[in-house]
Amino acid sequence: MDRSVTAYVSPLAVPYNLTTTFQIGTVVPFVTKTLDSNVGGKTRSGIGDISLFAKKLLVQVDRKGETFRVAAKATAKLPTGDDDVPVPLGSGAFGYGGSVVAGWIKEIGRAHV
Repeated sequence: MDRSVTAYVSPLAVPYNLTTTFQIGTVVPFVTKTLDSNVGGKTRSGIGDISLFAKKLLVQVDRKGETFRVAAKATAKLPTGDDDVPVPLGSGAFGYGGSVVAGWIKEIGRAHV
C-alpha cells in the first residue's frame, strides 16, 4: 500500500524571564497532518505535544561589537496531542531532555560615518 504523510507545524513559543539570567516558557505546536494512500486520505488538525522549558544563562562576555554566551536548557514534552491512529497529532508519550549551547557573535564590516 502506497502511503505518504504531510505535516505542517506552527509553533507558538511563550517565554517568560524570571530574572536576567533565567527564563521559563512553553511551546504549543499547532499541527495539521494529511495521510494520503491509494485507498483514500484523511486530514487532522489540532494541538500537538506541548513542551515546557527552562533556560539558564551560565556565561556572558560582552565586548564592543561582540558577545559570547553559554546557556543550559532543560525541556519536558507532555503528551497533550491526540495520538489516535491513523493520523496522530502527538506521540502519546512523555519526554525530557537537556542541552548546553554556546554562541559567539561578532560584528564585522561596520560602516564608519
